[in-house]
Amino acid sequence: LLDLFYENVTYVPNTDFSLTLNNFGVIIGEPCSGIESLTLFFVLFCLMVVLDKDKLNFKKAGIVFIVGIIGIYILNLLRIVLIMVVGLTNPQMALGAFHSQAGWVLFSVFVLGLYALTQRWMIKKPLKRKIVKKRSSKKGKITNKKKISARKTRVKKKK
Repeated sequence: LLDLFYENVTYVPNTDFSLTLNNFGVIIGEPCSGIESLTLFFVLFCLMVVLDKDKLNFKKAGIVFIVGIIGIYILNLLRIVLIMVVGLTNPQMALGAFHSQAGWVLFSVFVLGLYALTQRWMIKKPLKRKIVKKRSSKKGKITNKKKISARKTRVKKKK
């Protein structure tokens, strides 16, 4: 991704991946790889599924889960790119405050935004209830007694 905007990018995959841009270089260790963010997203998503299991449409929740995993991965790549770009002008800030804060801020904004945008969509539609008037056995007259029956049809949204 850095290759698109900068010329002097060096990437060396070995036990620890090293990335260099001009005179600024970093080693991307396991804690910085995004595995913690993916794990935390997985745990939070599973917690949401357990708490809302009766209300969730699991197919839609599965789609949101896949979008979330891909989003966390892309967000971590963006975080690494931002650290490198900040490091060109201020290496101390890139490796200090920006490195330690950017990850959790981006993660929090992404997860909360994803949940806010998709929460209603993942919820099952309520069952449609139909009120049926009951006929009395006396001369086929309709009485004021009402019986509520639930059909297994979903409520259709009005266009």
